[in-house]
Amino acid sequence: MSPDKDLDEETYFAHQPRGARRTVGAALHGARAHRAGPSRIAPPPRGHRLPPRRALGPRGSRGPARRAPADVRPRSAHRARPPRRRRHRRGLRRGREGRRDDDHRPARARGELDGARGDRARRGAARRDRGARGRPRPARRLPQPRLRAGAPRRRRLGPRGLRRRGARVGRARGRHVLGGGRRGAGRRAAASPGRPRPGPARQGRPAHQGRQGSGRGGRRRAADRRDPRGGARRAARRRARRPLRRRLRGARAQLRLPDGGEGVSGTGKVGVGVVGAGTISDQYLENLTAFPDLDVRFVADIDTARAASQAEKWGVAASGTYDELLADPEIEIVVNLTIPAVHVEVALKAVEAGKNVWGEKPYALDVASGRVLLEAAQAKGVRVAVAPDTILGAGLQTAFRAVREGEIGAPLTGLALFQAPGPESWHPSPEFLYAEGGGPLFDIGPYYLTTLVQVFGSVSRVYAHGSKSRETRVIGSGPKAGTEFPVEVPTHVSALLEFRSGASAQIVFSFDSKLRRTGFVEIAGTEGTAVFPDPNTFEGETLIHDEGDEARTIQPQGSFYTRGTGVLELAQAIRAGRPERVPGELAFHVLEVMVAIAQSAEASEPVEVTSEFTPAASLEPDWDPSVATL
Repeated sequence: MSPDKDLDEETYFAHQPRGARRTVGAALHGARAHRAGPSRIAPPPRGHRLPPRRALGPRGSRGPARRAPADVRPRSAHRARPPRRRRHRRGLRRGREGRRDDDHRPARARGELDGARGDRARRGAARRDRGARGRPRPARRLPQPRLRAGAPRRRRLGPRGLRRRGARVGRARGRHVLGGGRRGAGRRAAASPGRPRPGPARQGRPAHQGRQGSGRGGRRRAADRRDPRGGARRAARRRARRPLRRRLRGARAQLRLPDGGEGVSGTGKVGVGVVGAGTISDQYLENLTAFPDLDVRFVADIDTARAASQAEKWGVAASGTYDELLADPEIEIVVNLTIPAVHVEVALKAVEAGKNVWGEKPYALDVASGRVLLEAAQAKGVRVAVAPDTILGAGLQTAFRAVREGEIGAPLTGLALFQAPGPESWHPSPEFLYAEGGGPLFDIGPYYLTTLVQVFGSVSRVYAHGSKSRETRVIGSGPKAGTEFPVEVPTHVSALLEFRSGASAQIVFSFDSKLRRTGFVEIAGTEGTAVFPDPNTFEGETLIHDEGDEARTIQPQGSFYTRGTGVLELAQAIRAGRPERVPGELAFHVLEVMVAIAQSAEASEPVEVTSEFTPAASLEPDWDPSVATL
């Protein structure tokens, strides 16, 4: 064929080798195709000129081209398959992978936009599909071998096929699964220093990546090779998963458990030991052994036989002396149920052993010893919480929520009454209730005073009066019935309390009244009055008196478990790392108020209260001690 004769495009490509034929548009306008990779088309002979662009069909290679005259058409031209189909099959035969399914492409690429904008997006997507890389791509991906399945080695891919396959199969790994980007790259990566390798590399993966995990640099290289036209949603999911993989993958990433101290796991149930196997221990042990978040491990008492009996009764594994209890490293909370005279001594010993303490009321018998205990706990980094935990019951929690939600407006005044003949008629050993640190003020006062300060806040000053009707009392029941014992403290106390908020309250605590009137707490506000349930119980209704003639009743919502719920709440607070709702600061403030009342009653003059505290937030109505949370 003469060099000075013009050729049409089909005649020109008929003289090219079969493996080098391309679409007409790509041959004539190969600048875009060259961006996707090097061309295999041989240049035309010197002096030959391709026909002008108008010789092609519409939009270059996308329409039918003019055919050459029959006299210049080669014999083999009738065997030439359509270029699109031919290249498609050749791409499959070479192992190249197609693009993603349309379902994973962005809306713009799928042509799902409306109006003229949608038309332009569809035309742009068609152009990209046909000519962006110089070859059409199949709509479906090839079946991929399973990782580390022992499949035979496959032919090493070129850079473009490797880039697509690595981005899909490798998914945020250190390097591509099916080979390196250049010839020999896999061998160089396998020979590079790194962590010990479990075995030979498979499927072209470097041997040190046979396990889960990869270096950060490898992950960045994989991101660089990712198909730039990947779907936005898939890329977003990959980025969201990447931080989790970075934390958990690899031999060096080990999960750590929080350090709860020597011999303490810091997770799971909280170990509990009870010291004091007296009458009140039955109520505590009944509940503590039923709470799934607690593990009662030991019962201690001066009378070891009584401790063993209580342990056997409630299914506790061990019993003995208090020193043996403190020696158990699994015990985190010591429940102090001893008599008031030794509360501080027993609690300090537990604090020195690194144990948290839940104690029965009162916190202490005087402010000085109470302050020593409070400061010792703070220095040791443990907690000392003290009853009453009745404020955690459904009755008082419902009343607190009603006041805080404004049912009676701003609370202004309070009234609390407890009048009864005294506990010697039913208690088998009531002597300590009439000794120093006892009486109605220290025995009953904590329930009512704790309720009042939860409503009004800290007390600033008190003025009180006290008296006793008899010098001795007689035990009325039990093995000591008929035994007479002395009365050392006032058995009737009345006081006026002033709060820092400007509110006030009156209280009467008496063991001298034949008219029994107990559990009486009223809170008057700017818009109504609330009648609280008995603060010495865990249930009861709340009555709201407002402008109507009849009181509204609010049914209790919350936990109806009795003594021991404070121990459980303390355990949950320790695990959660938050303040407990019955903290030592509250118990210490109530102690100082009671001591100030006793001093004022003795001196007949007002006494200032210096300590302060912040009332705790209310419990959620659905708090249930019977549900395991740890």
